[in-house]
Formats: sequence, C-alpha cells, structure tokens
Amino acid sequence: MWTMLTALSLAGAALPAQGDSNPFGAALTVLETERIALSPVLDGKLSEDEWDAFATSNGSQTYFQWEPEHLHAAATLATTQELVLSLDRSGNGWLVGRDNLEVRLRYEDGKASVHARWLDATDPAGPKWVSAPEFEAAASFAWQVTGSSWNAELSVRDPGTQALPKFPGTKYGIRVDAAPSSGAGGTAAFLPRAVAMVSAGTQRATNEPAGFRWLTDVPWPTLGPGSQWKARLSFRGNNELGLDKVDVRVLSAGSEDYAAVSSPFPRFDNKGRSFIDYSSPIPRGARPGYRNLVATVTDKSGQKTICRLAFRVLPAVYFDPVLDGGVRNKDTGLRLRLPIHVSNRTPEKIAGQYSVAVPAGWSIEEGGDRNITLKGFNSDARRVLILNVPAGAKGSFPITFTFDAGNRKYEQVEWVAVGEALPKKK
Repeated sequence: MWTMLTALSLAGAALPAQGDSNPFGAALTVLETERIALSPVLDGKLSEDEWDAFATSNGSQTYFQWEPEHLHAAATLATTQELVLSLDRSGNGWLVGRDNLEVRLRYEDGKASVHARWLDATDPAGPKWVSAPEFEAAASFAWQVTGSSWNAELSVRDPGTQALPKFPGTKYGIRVDAAPSSGAGGTAAFLPRAVAMVSAGTQRATNEPAGFRWLTDVPWPTLGPGSQWKARLSFRGNNELGLDKVDVRVLSAGSEDYAAVSSPFPRFDNKGRSFIDYSSPIPRGARPGYRNLVATVTDKSGQKTICRLAFRVLPAVYFDPVLDGGVRNKDTGLRLRLPIHVSNRTPEKIAGQYSVAVPAGWSIEEGGDRNITLKGFNSDARRVLILNVPAGAKGSFPITFTFDAGNRKYEQVEWVAVGEALPKKK
C-alpha cells in the first residue's frame, strides 16, 4: 500500500523560500507506514534480507526500520550526499516543541562520521539547533565506497533518554533523505520539514485480498541460541479466495540457517480457519537481534500476499537492567540503585564471572563482580547494582555488563541519562 502522510508546522510566521534552500520541504512517498522491527548487520552492504525499503529521495532508495529504542536507516547515495534521518517524536510538526531529532551520517576525507542535534522550537522568537552528543556516542554505522557512490548504514540507539519509540503501535514522524552534503553549518533551523507519520510494528501484511486476515500465536517471542522457536500462523477467509500455495522463511542475515517451508495452501475449515505451524531451531552461533518470519501466500492468478512477523533472538546471556528514563543529580552527587537480571537464554548451564564497568569518576558501592551459575533456559540471577555518581555529572553515560564464561565472553552496554541538579530553593 502506497501511503503519504505528512506533518508540517509553519510556526505562525512567514517562512523562508523553499526550493533548493530546503532539501526537506517536499513530502516523501512512503512504501509502508507500518514499519517492521528488524535488526540489520552494519557492514556497508545493503541486502533486502536486512533492510526494509522506505521511500525514494533524490533518486536514491532509502531504507528504514525500528526496534525498541533503536532506529535504523540506510541508502546508496553519491559521495557528495549524506544520509539524514529526521525524527518528529510526537508527530506534531517539525517546527513545534523540542522533540525533533536530526541524525546525519556524513562521508568526507575518506571516512564517515555521525552528527546529531535537536531542533528546539520552544522559543516563539525562532527555532534553534541544540547539539546531541549523547546520540552521536550511542550511534553505530558502517559504510562502503564504490567509485562516486557509497553505501551508508546508520543505527541510532536511545542513550537512556526514552526519546526513541519503544513499544509497537507508537506513532511518530520520520523521513530519510539522501541530502546534499551540508558541511559543519548544516541547514538553517527555521525551515519546515515534511515528515511521514509511521507506526512501530511487529507484524504486517501487504496486498491482502478482501475477506482475508491473518493472526499469529507465538509461545516465546524472544529466545536464545540453541532453542526451538515456534509460531502458529492462522488465516481467516474462505476457499473461494483461490489461495494456491504458501512459502514460509526467515528474513535476516544468516536466514539460510533457519527452516523454510513451501506447501500448498491449507484449505479453510467450515469456520473459515486455516493454520500453518512453523518450527525451527535457533542456531547456536546466532547473531542477536530482530528477525522476520515471512509467509508469502500466492493465489491461482499469481498475486502474492506478504505476511511478516518480527521475533527476537537474544544473546545466550542477557542483561536486563531496570533503568529509569532519566534521573537528576544532586549537589552532593547521586546514589543510584539499579536492579538487574542476568538471564540464561539457552538450554545449557552457563557458569562464569559477572562484572560491571562504569564511567570514569563513578564507583560501584554494591553489586559488582560475582561468580554466577545459570542452570538452563530462562534461569536468571537478580543483582542490585548501587552506583555512586559524582556531583556535576550530566548527560548520558554507558554502563558495560560482562559475563565471562571462560570459553566465551558476553558483553552488553546500557545507557543511563543523568540530568543536572535542581537549583536550591532560596
């Protein structure tokens, strides 16, 4: 379904001239407004198994998808262009509020770099750019240059601010552009930007015939390596639809390691129901991240309906901290309490040394290095980490959790946002 929904804010004042002075003024035609959860491999190579097509910008196909607290964007563009991801978190207009984030992946002098900034439009006198170094620090990217073009892959992670979408069904404004290189100054702040209203999703169906509907039943939406992943795909309709066959496969890097099913489409029963049960082991060396189970239903005329379901593969050892969306510091410093679960997502027993690394100037009061034994699938150990945050600390800070099992080490970085201390009451 081709959809174009735009949100423009004119800020109640005369606008600058559009045209070449505003590369983001024209609305994009978006292929799908329901954006599916899918984790790409950042290696400078664009693959349809890793990227979900979004729109066309200046002749370049752009890609965009999400996963909780992450946004991913990519394109193949000229070396004179840069990849620009624009987020209007509330979807209320680019020149409204302070929830508009721009992240650029720029190629110059033989290397790529990330540049992030907020557009602050809370002052009636006019919007202004505010640097966002925390998003630059948390971002990941890859690139590959071929002649006068380059592949740009960008992953933007929320550095503890809760600014990026976390839950399915969340709606927000997005655009992805292959934009002319802007240099250090970039585009002016007081320019409207047309964003497409999209929705974060974990399942999507395209080109559904009238009277057809699909549902899913997934006992374990998140599993680890060595586990058996199962899903029941349920279809609603009737045999007059003329559905001929169904092909089911996993869409992701390494998809060849998962089971693929191809069969005649099962007939609907007298209640208009049809089922397919899918099962596949998750390879022991599986890369963590979101994948899509794709069921392609073809009718007798060759028309295809594409049903996609996102599921997540967790690392063998997964750290699940209880993080606030942000805490305020104090004049004397902050004592921060972080409960955390260390979980085993495999069927095997895993024993090793758990440790935590904190930013410079911070200290661990309690809950640091420990020996832990995790005795099988979904076993976990709960720890309470108490950190001492120095006075004056402000911004987003990484905390690194490590589990050293001897023959393998598991590492996970989480971010904590610390606000400045409140002024003292007079």
